[in-house]
Amino acid sequence: MLENSEQLTNPVEDKDKDKDKDKEKILAEREHFIEQKIELKEYLRKERKLILCLDTLGQDRSFSFEEQHYIFQVAQTLSKSWEELEKNLLLKSRDLRLQMSQKDAEYKKQVILFLTSFSIPMRLT
Repeated sequence: MLENSEQLTNPVEDKDKDKDKDKEKILAEREHFIEQKIELKEYLRKERKLILCLDTLGQDRSFSFEEQHYIFQVAQTLSKSWEELEKNLLLKSRDLRLQMSQKDAEYKKQVILFLTSFSIPMRLT
């Protein structure tokens, strides 16, 4: 008989130990992944500056404080509404792209199902 009984191992126990090691490894990787700080890149963008020019159209006068204040408020309102419009258009564009990608994925599934529905009989000779 075998003199050293330590050399004998149970294959079922070995598989269980391997599974436990795999679970521990996966959990450790998961914890490491959760702890990682994800840094997102900044969007590529250009800074825009708005310029507003005032002209009295040939009148030999300057603008009053009230006129300047009113024009400044109009410029701020215009700037805010422009930014809001750009944001809405960007969101709409994003949503349309998502819809199109979902439709493309559905179309690809349908094509695959259609193509795999044909069974080509093989002739054995």
